[in-house]
Amino acid sequence: MPCTTCTLLILDPPPGGDIVPAVGTQTISTIGPGCLVFDVTCTGNDGETVAFGGTRNGMNIIVTTGMGALTAQFVCNQEGIVEGPSDSGQTEFDSVYCSQTTNG
Repeated sequence: MPCTTCTLLILDPPPGGDIVPAVGTQTISTIGPGCLVFDVTCTGNDGETVAFGGTRNGMNIIVTTGMGALTAQFVCNQEGIVEGPSDSGQTEFDSVYCSQTTNG
């Protein structure tokens, strides 16, 4: 069953400006007939803006931005592709990343 075959890597963010990696954690569970669900949390340092993003076919995708801990849920679909939220609606992902700004 394709929805049991996905992986979702947490990679370093793309380089640029005052962006540095933030802590990313992942919990994997299943729904329905064993389809994989990935709950990913990005946590930045106190007072730093956190950006939660990802990639698909080499293109950067913004999931959300904010302060503190940000969590999003991704699901392995029936085609064996990870889907999750983005700033433009439900999107397919190859990987995700956690970043934060630094004032240092």
